[in-house]
Amino acid sequence: MVIEDLDIGHLSTNVEKIETINFMSLPEYENTSTPKRLGYRMPAEWESHISTWLAWPHDHETWQDELLIQVEEIYLKMIQELHQAEEVHLLVDDQSINTLDQATHVVASAKAQGWRAILLVGSTHHQLRAFLTFLHQLRAQAWNGRIINQPAHIEWDARPGGRRRTTGEAFQDEIKKLEKYKDSVATVEEGLRYFNL
Repeated sequence: MVIEDLDIGHLSTNVEKIETINFMSLPEYENTSTPKRLGYRMPAEWESHISTWLAWPHDHETWQDELLIQVEEIYLKMIQELHQAEEVHLLVDDQSINTLDQATHVVASAKAQGWRAILLVGSTHHQLRAFLTFLHQLRAQAWNGRIINQPAHIEWDARPGGRRRTTGEAFQDEIKKLEKYKDSVATVEEGLRYFNL
């Protein structure tokens, strides 16, 4: 991403121009903390492990209409298969109806349970707003844990889950939502400062 494109107005109109640059490989960020540099890594699913943690799909923003029912059926089959070989932990958020609710409840739980970090995984188009919402809640609730931000890569021209819109088009909608929900999300600049960028 080119620094000039960080302005919200530019992002919403120039999504096709965004390039991916690994900021951490730049010399000025050599000493910046990253999950990898802090010793974290995401083990492969075939590596030895005790259990699997899953979050029950519930967000109607992500899983629209009949797609949510299909995804729930897939989750049930997946849990049944996994449970034959290992323990399955299922996080069920029955209080959240949107990203803000989810951030509010997850950060409150993290604070109450004494967690040190939250691994936030989301789709390419939704990850920015999700991260900025969680960051806002981290500060609002004075939780001193870390957010590890890990988007699931989906190509900009893909139509995930058979949707009518591409990931790039959905991302443009998310940029508009940053303005709409500005009272409950951190700014892009705050997000960059969080990662010392």
